[in-house]
Amino acid sequence: MLRTIRARLAFNFTLLIAGLIFLMLCLTLWLSYGMLDGLRPKLQRSFAETQTLNEKNVLLNSAGYLGDQLIGHLAAEEIAPLNDEIEQFRSWLPIQSFVVADQDRRILTDGSAANPRRGQLLSLAREPLPRQPILESHGDWSQLSFTLGGDGQVLGYAVVSLSSAALQTSLRMLDEQVTEQWARASRSLLLGAGFSFVLIGFIAAILIWRLSRSLSQPISEMVAAAES
Repeated sequence: MLRTIRARLAFNFTLLIAGLIFLMLCLTLWLSYGMLDGLRPKLQRSFAETQTLNEKNVLLNSAGYLGDQLIGHLAAEEIAPLNDEIEQFRSWLPIQSFVVADQDRRILTDGSAANPRRGQLLSLAREPLPRQPILESHGDWSQLSFTLGGDGQVLGYAVVSLSSAALQTSLRMLDEQVTEQWARASRSLLLGAGFSFVLIGFIAAILIWRLSRSLSQPISEMVAAAES
């Protein structure tokens, strides 16, 4: 009977302590996974902001190159060479429209052969300063406005409407890659946590059993004394 009571006490102590440890491990795992899962959208948002900023910087830096290519033909009001330059720009920029105007904001060309807007007054919501291009985002497209000239002198203006489709595609691909990598990392984390949990549980079970037998020893001795 003494062995039965001792085993029963040890078993109950083992269940109690093992249950507390299991609860603590599950709570820790749940909190850790929740924190990591909440970190994923923050990383994706940070990557998207960085990519958007890089795209903006590239476009702003491109304004100087575009202006340098156009200024010579603008001074001579050579429409055909201006159209040729604009056509070359289309090969590496997602241009929707490209308008070049003189210093009086009279449109010289819109890049097309028909050039129906020639002579019309160019409307600018914000007037760019020399070497200070303006990039405005409008959802699925953006507008780049910059001056044409040199040494602080304005000889003309250029307004370029650019499609944001390439940027949106890049952001979508980036989001998919982050999601895929995060899923792999989460699976690896869960597998590692599961293996660690099993290992810790096995070691803890042995230690808890020994501890439980030690804790139940005084009670067993009291029971033995009472029986005597």
